[in-house]
Amino acid sequence: MLGFLAQCWQSIDGGDQDSWDDLAEAKQISPFNAYASENLQRWQDFLGPPHAYPAAQSANSITTTQVLTGGVGQITIENTPSGAGSNWGIVILRSAAEITTPDWTMVIAVLEANGTAKITHVDSPLTAGTYHYRSCVFNDDGTLGTFCVDDDEAAT
Repeated sequence: MLGFLAQCWQSIDGGDQDSWDDLAEAKQISPFNAYASENLQRWQDFLGPPHAYPAAQSANSITTTQVLTGGVGQITIENTPSGAGSNWGIVILRSAAEITTPDWTMVIAVLEANGTAKITHVDSPLTAGTYHYRSCVFNDDGTLGTFCVDDDEAAT
C-alpha cells in the first residue's frame, strides 16, 4: 500500500493535496507523510485510502468481477470494477487455501484503477498448484468496496 500511495501522490489534484496541510501541521510532518500515515492507518482498519482529508466516504456499494486464467507458473487476474467512475485502486489477495476471511497478509498487489477500465495483473512466478484469489476496489473518497463474491481459484 505504501508503494501505491507514494506512486499516486503526484497525480492527486493540488486541492486534494492541500487538504492534508492541517493534519501535517498538527503532527509536524510533511503533507505527504500525513497522507501516507493516515492512509496506512485506515488500511490497517480495513478502510480505503482517500485522495483528500478527511475522507468523505460514500454509501455506494462498489464491487469488482474477476476472471482467472491459469498458465505455466503464472495466473492472470482480470478485474472489472463496477460502474462508479471514481474507482482509484484495486487490491488482490491470494491464498493456497479458500479465502473465507480476507486478511491483509494475503495481499499480493495494490494496483491503480482508472474508473471502470479492466485491470489485468499477472501473478508469477508460482509453483504448480491451486491458488485462491479475491479482489476489491476502492474509490478516491476512501470507500472500500466488497471483496468479490466468488472465491475464484486457478491452477498453474
